[in-house]
Amino acid sequence: MTEQTDKRRAPRAACDLAVEYEVRGARTQQGRITNIGTHGTLLTTQGPIPPVGADVLLRFHLPLSHRPVQTLGKVKWVTSGNAGMEFLHLGRQEKD
Repeated sequence: MTEQTDKRRAPRAACDLAVEYEVRGARTQQGRITNIGTHGTLLTTQGPIPPVGADVLLRFHLPLSHRPVQTLGKVKWVTSGNAGMEFLHLGRQEKD
């Protein structure tokens, strides 16, 4: 287990979900969610990575759900092509 994993408040599940993301004032970008949990996700993209601390609007579909998820996340860390995101406003239905 890495130091990053130890800091998580909840486990994450591996996945591969399409996501649209945008930082206020910037163009909508495309990426992938490669792991997800009730408190956050890993955003992987070929596009620009938002800076640490940025609030990012995320839009994606969860498996087995017909409703799209639109939520605000905060960038907690970045590496080349990846951003660790903390969900700021994830509804109860999406958490379940």
